[in-house]
Amino acid sequence: MSNRLISSTYPFLPLSVHVRVSHRKNIDLTTQALIDTGFSGDIVIPATEELRRYPADAYATWTMADGSEVMAPIFLGTIRFPELEKEAGVMAGVAVIILGDQLLIGQSVLRRFKLTLDHGKQVILEP
Repeated sequence: MSNRLISSTYPFLPLSVHVRVSHRKNIDLTTQALIDTGFSGDIVIPATEELRRYPADAYATWTMADGSEVMAPIFLGTIRFPELEKEAGVMAGVAVIILGDQLLIGQSVLRRFKLTLDHGKQVILEP
């Protein structure tokens, strides 16, 4: 563990997402998230058959890049950046938006870190 996460899979960051879908059930994903500097929210994950079985905690309307609006379900979750020290690398109370076909990480999470996009070769994330 360190105070710096370095990802050579530019422009993606490795992370684990813990989605609370009910009081007794959680869905865990360990994956790579595409950095989306134009997305103001927390995390977007694609819908799965398992996620569709549970009622969302909330719904919100999101404006897409083309100007269209889409209503999407939101679950409460926790994210963890596995290479960062525990205190710095865990964020609870994250809005996990179910939308699209690509896992995205947005500005609401990224603004809490120092993010370096190093010449299209690597991504560096620091607390």
